[in-house]
Amino acid sequence: VPPGEESYTLRRVWLDEATERGYYNGLANSGLWPLCHIVYQRPRFKQSDWEDYRRANQVFADAVLEEAGDEPAFVFIQDYHFGLLPR
Repeated sequence: VPPGEESYTLRRVWLDEATERGYYNGLANSGLWPLCHIVYQRPRFKQSDWEDYRRANQVFADAVLEEAGDEPAFVFIQDYHFGLLPR
């Protein structure tokens, strides 16, 4: 991106619906979002959402490693949705 003057790569990473629901709507938005934004809503944490969050972060980490190969790479990781990805 951008076409004709490629300077970085975007890649879509797909999650199954159950993992996406537990990771995104579950732990990330029902647990971490209230904590990170100091809202007056009690965070909700479920073991199954934590497992989906871990699984989703691993899927994205695997995609990053596949893209980078053996070359050094700059990877921009944003927000609480990928709190485990750098490790």
